[in-house]
Amino acid sequence: MVGLGAALTAIVRAISGSSLKSAAVLVAMFLALKVVMTTLVVTGMAVVLNNFVIDFITEYIAEMAVSLSQGTGFESSVISLTGVGGYLGRLMLLKQSLALVISGLCIGATRKFIPIL
Repeated sequence: MVGLGAALTAIVRAISGSSLKSAAVLVAMFLALKVVMTTLVVTGMAVVLNNFVIDFITEYIAEMAVSLSQGTGFESSVISLTGVGGYLGRLMLLKQSLALVISGLCIGATRKFIPIL
């Protein structure tokens, strides 16, 4: 199996004209830059989102612990849709969509615990 670099080198060698050769080199450089940028964005976004989720959960748990220790209780995090909001939520299938998103998140979290996947 020949790598991408060898294939691009073979293409560049096959092209005899200098303008076509420089165009092929520019295309190869563009593809390499795309690969590097995609890798950086994918890994960077995972780290940033992971840190954001951990900070959010930590703040929420800390707020809940403080409010429970003071005996004041805490606000409900359940969204009550009534009237026009309930009508639009039913039309947009909000309950099913939220269930699908939460199921996907649970499957993703479960897959992280399985080392062979």
